[in-house]
Amino acid sequence: SSGQARQLFGVPDVNVVGLPLPGTNGARLTHEGVMYSPQAILSIFDGSIISGTGDSYELDVRDGTGKVVRTIGVAASRVALSPKAKQYFVNEMLASLQRDLPKDAEFREEKLDLIRKMAFPEQLPAFSRVFGGNQKTLWVVDWLTKSDSIWTATGFNRDGVITGRLHGRGLGGPRAITDDYSLIRNVDSDGFISFALYKIVPLPGTTRH
Repeated sequence: SSGQARQLFGVPDVNVVGLPLPGTNGARLTHEGVMYSPQAILSIFDGSIISGTGDSYELDVRDGTGKVVRTIGVAASRVALSPKAKQYFVNEMLASLQRDLPKDAEFREEKLDLIRKMAFPEQLPAFSRVFGGNQKTLWVVDWLTKSDSIWTATGFNRDGVITGRLHGRGLGGPRAITDDYSLIRNVDSDGFISFALYKIVPLPGTTRH
């Protein structure tokens, strides 16, 4: 909270692609992020720094100096990004821009066309969020798209051993997970946003979540 900040390590972040700026006929480029591409994900867990990108299902466990002391990994293949998920994202962005951008705005149609040409990867990253903190379990959420309402997460203990799988519902996935609860964001038909806290309970006949 005080003193000079210093960089401990670097992690690759969002992939970008060059697209013509509206109204320039391709003479100039704007660099836009590739939606659903792997990106830097960081968390603190049990006094360690957890880092990864989702390029593969691997998370580095780092000490206070940023040095990798071990890696948590799962042999899981990345899932293909469906055309339906791409279109859902584009439609949502178009609806938002059409609502907020004045009809007489300069290069309005060109800006809308830029959304239609949005870049996507062929595969989703291996995971989307990591929740740690002062908990017994590090929760790693499988990657979600904006149209997914069912989500899953894998729990790891402090030794990197899988302790269970968590299944939940909520568009866009959880906003936080602790050892006992999951925070879900809800949006009703009128666009009203609310948050609900759900208790994590074991499946019948099991001792794991």
